[in-house]
Amino acid sequence: MVASHNTFTYMKSSWFMEIFSFLWRCQSKSAIEQVKKYNVSVCDIRVYQGKKGWKMCHGRASYGPTFDRLSSLIHYCVAHGFKHYRLIYERNNKAITALKTDFDEVPDYLKDECICAIHKPTWTTIYGFNGMFVEHNKHMWYEDKSLWFNIKNFFSSTIKSYAKKHNTPSLTTHIDMFDYVEYVKIS
Repeated sequence: MVASHNTFTYMKSSWFMEIFSFLWRCQSKSAIEQVKKYNVSVCDIRVYQGKKGWKMCHGRASYGPTFDRLSSLIHYCVAHGFKHYRLIYERNNKAITALKTDFDEVPDYLKDECICAIHKPTWTTIYGFNGMFVEHNKHMWYEDKSLWFNIKNFFSSTIKSYAKKHNTPSLTTHIDMFDYVEYVKIS
């Protein structure tokens, strides 16, 4: 099964964040193209709750419409044709119990499609099981590596150039998650 990493990062962000899009953009194809042309069946939704409502994001970049309820945002995402989704609460300062309450309000038909929901700052699983994913993406920074290693890694390639070289599925029972799904090499 193929998943797209940070599925909705193809959307435009603020003009300032667009300057740095090579640091956060992981997809260039629309959600519809990912499903129909590249057979992606699992989407990766990164969200936060701002003052005006729920938004999709990756790091500091936010994009797409604003939603008053988390369930509305999830419905919008899966309505593109994805069979399942992974939900990650990114840059949320809310307590894990508050996030669980938000997720409890999601209707069962949407929960049934959720593989897992995770609180990113702590990587605590709120719902489901996260161990099903094999992530084939470039990590821009490693906490457990030296500064010199991270500087060399950072400048060695962009997310896109890494995807062009390394997007090969593991062909296991796991879910393979990729940046730039158009570069997945299926033999």
